[in-house]
Amino acid sequence: MSDSAPDARGANLSKLASRFVEKGLPTRVMFYCSPLMRCVEEQYKAVFYCVRDLELVHPDKSTRIDCVFSNTLPERTVLQQWDTDCSTLYVLAMNVRELKRLLALSKQKLPLYYVWYQTEQFSNTRFFRDSIWMRGLSNAVWIWEYSEANAEYLKTRVGHATITLVRHAFCASTMLHSPLVLPPTQSKLETTATIVEKEENEQNKETAASVNSASEEIVASDEQANNERLPRRQRFLRSHRSFAALQRSQTTPKASNGVDEKNKDTNDFCDVLLLGVVAGDARVRCVRLLRDKYKLKVDVPPRGRYWYEADREQQIRRAKVCINVHYFRTPSVLETARLTLLLANGSAVVSEHSTAGDGIMDRRFEQSGAVLFVDQDDFDGLGQLCRQLIDDDAKRLEQRHKAVSFSKRSEQSVQAQAKEMLDLFRALYSSVTCK
Repeated sequence: MSDSAPDARGANLSKLASRFVEKGLPTRVMFYCSPLMRCVEEQYKAVFYCVRDLELVHPDKSTRIDCVFSNTLPERTVLQQWDTDCSTLYVLAMNVRELKRLLALSKQKLPLYYVWYQTEQFSNTRFFRDSIWMRGLSNAVWIWEYSEANAEYLKTRVGHATITLVRHAFCASTMLHSPLVLPPTQSKLETTATIVEKEENEQNKETAASVNSASEEIVASDEQANNERLPRRQRFLRSHRSFAALQRSQTTPKASNGVDEKNKDTNDFCDVLLLGVVAGDARVRCVRLLRDKYKLKVDVPPRGRYWYEADREQQIRRAKVCINVHYFRTPSVLETARLTLLLANGSAVVSEHSTAGDGIMDRRFEQSGAVLFVDQDDFDGLGQLCRQLIDDDAKRLEQRHKAVSFSKRSEQSVQAQAKEMLDLFRALYSSVTCK
């Protein structure tokens, strides 16, 4: 975690402190994560637990600040009065749909003091061109932002909010099996490292299943260009039909007793996993190319349902290689939440480069060797890398060890980031007390 520039921390703290001088400091910090934000809930909750257990203490030493976490919105009466509540600092994680619901319940009121946990890409125009979404960002006291490119975009668009970079991080193996317990410790990291080789040995015994060819042809490049000029609904329907074809191509026949043979055995490994919704021409073309040209068994989340918690961890660990293909592409912002989750589970990861921010987010993963990158839209290059990793057991095992090593780095741990966040809170409270 860091401010937008190392020498800006003092200025940012002063800016933050000025928001609290008139009414005083909150004595309660409430973390609220919308159920619609389950994709980042583990990270968000891990930071909450670390902050809570490091004991955020009011500068006068007489009051311990109460930290609470909830997946449920406060009562309607609380929401309709929280614009005057100076005793609580809210930390909110939600998408635009949940924000609109919240404003309807609160009679269009936002909290007096709140932090916005920002996880969306600024190229997601459905959010960042929505006046309600931008109102939520602009009225925040503090924005915790994961992307340097997003921070640069927001700098002139969010009014008086202070922006601090909060790096996405997972403890190795995350908190998926025990979401209400403190994040795993270093011993859990070591456990993840030791099982990498065991899993590799199991995978090497598996024979790749034959891949059924897709029932529809790959979307041609000239058709893709035409798609961009289609109305949004027509583009969605075409992408939806393409995804349905992909799902049919990977469906495994059921036995006569109705048991899904594909999921019966947890040791049934796949070659490649795309952990993301298969929508949009780019992801559809990529998956089809890997299946048809490189003859790889590619798994994707089932239509209309995403994987979470233990189910998601199981899917990650049964894949020999995991890939990251951008959904928002003009420009693309690196999906660090997804990458850190995959690396924490010891995955060999191949990703497209991002185009926003001059690749500043890519370099941290690339320089460590934890993620292998190809240029955006170079799906042939991505397929070749996947094939090399699948055919070369030693190289794949080396890549998985790099993934675990990256997750063990001190600056990557949620504990280290929570401590830095706590230091920022304490510096903020001290700054206000001294005024």
